[in-house]
Amino acid sequence: MNKVIFTLLCFLFLSFNAQANTFDRVYSILQTNCAQCHSNGGSATVSWDMGDSKATAYASIFETTPNNQMAANAGYKMIEPGYSRRSYLFKKINTLDAGFQLHAEEGGLMPFYSNALADAEQEIIRQWIVNGAPLEGDVINEQLIEDFYAGEGLPKLDPIDPPAEGEGFQIYVEPYFLAPGDEVEYFKKHELNLPENTDVTKLDIHMDEFSHHYIIYKFLDNEVAATYEKGRRVLTNILDIADSFVNTAFVSIWQYDLAHELPYGTAYKWDSGDVIDLNYHVKNYSSTQILGAEAYINVYTKPRSDERLEMVSDLIAYNIFDPFALVIEPGENTYEIEQFFIGSNTVRYFWTMQAHTHQLGTDYDIFHRNADGSQGEQVYEGFYNSDYTENIGFYDFEHPPVLKFNEFLPINMGEGLIHRAQYFNPGSTPVSFGLTTNDEMFITYYQYTEELPPTDPTINTTSIVKNSLQLYPNPAQSSININLPIHQIASVKVLNVSGQLLIESSSNQLDINHLPSGIYNVETLDVKGNYYNSKFIKGK
Repeated sequence: MNKVIFTLLCFLFLSFNAQANTFDRVYSILQTNCAQCHSNGGSATVSWDMGDSKATAYASIFETTPNNQMAANAGYKMIEPGYSRRSYLFKKINTLDAGFQLHAEEGGLMPFYSNALADAEQEIIRQWIVNGAPLEGDVINEQLIEDFYAGEGLPKLDPIDPPAEGEGFQIYVEPYFLAPGDEVEYFKKHELNLPENTDVTKLDIHMDEFSHHYIIYKFLDNEVAATYEKGRRVLTNILDIADSFVNTAFVSIWQYDLAHELPYGTAYKWDSGDVIDLNYHVKNYSSTQILGAEAYINVYTKPRSDERLEMVSDLIAYNIFDPFALVIEPGENTYEIEQFFIGSNTVRYFWTMQAHTHQLGTDYDIFHRNADGSQGEQVYEGFYNSDYTENIGFYDFEHPPVLKFNEFLPINMGEGLIHRAQYFNPGSTPVSFGLTTNDEMFITYYQYTEELPPTDPTINTTSIVKNSLQLYPNPAQSSININLPIHQIASVKVLNVSGQLLIESSSNQLDINHLPSGIYNVETLDVKGNYYNSKFIKGK
């Protein structure tokens, strides 16, 4: 072979097989724009050096403390791997993140002698940080970022205001860039750095409309959490999920924007050293534009109080020890989970229930399980809308109903619950359990306390007479009769489980034909001012 041709082929082979390195690009941006000041002999007095050596530059910024006293006191590093909002270098160049602006005592925007860095250049640096800020290795898709900021991206998510000072904090989930049709699920360890043990009383999320789910987990052991890498961990197989189940506890899930404001007397208990794990699953349903999927999570806190009971979050999944037992054959399919503790009298006080399937799901119902294993009264109806205020006549797997009980629902777990999911597979091949939206799942998420929480003292404490209001027939189809033990009825209210008023009357017989099937609360006052409450079931 001609020596010149051979040399050319070797050069081309090495060129095409050379591994791209993200920090090379980051270093090039910083050296081009910042070395005038930040190098040996430069005018800046800060501690980072963008001189001739890439290794020197990296060592001067990776996990080093800024010279700026305000930034140092805030706990920032020049580069904090995994955290753009804790990286002072990014703050100094940032015009992308409105929630991470410079304070007057932190100096001015850089570069000082020229215009701000281009949006794509800022994003390349931010994405490098979020993905662990490695010295070697390619951790971003630079072309996707360039194209996004060149006008080929979907609109960015509007930010939301963080909690007021002293009321909590905001976790910003930096964008993940997906080409048209792409799908990703990833985890990201997040060190809370709480100054003291804290009660979390509300979680509110704002995320991209293409989001499949966002989940917060909490590590069970902070020493184990320390062994996890900083930055994103893209989910590639089922073992990654299994790893999360072993080492973390479930906190909360969202499939769309929703505030989880915990009932009076309850809280999530987060301690000063706790670490959480953030899990984002999103698909770009656009066929032409790039998605930068981001999210904002507002965490509302109060000082730790033993008076607040811990809100426990958990889930039940179909055959959790072998999830691949879930196989949706062509046609209609029904699966059930029996959830009970053999020989137990443990009572759980349920606050929320939420279904989770993928696109083949057609219905999702939960029932009380009788002691003999038979199906009892219905607790959850999958045909409701997302906030469980209206029966819409079908199951919306993308916006499944989130049932928040107006009063905690006590369940003796010795009897337990029956979870039933129905599916329709229009194809000719089975669909099994899996991690993408083309696969299937059968999971109930729920939250409960292990004791009955106290009553909010701000609520009207008119005398309550329990278990003395008689409703019949129950379950009912068309009408319900109300019987009080002593005095005449003054007023009757029928509310759904979310507390929405549906009927108000002074009659002892109510027409319920217009109500969809489900569980309803009845609140009654007699002429002496005594308050009574009970529940009835409207059958299908």
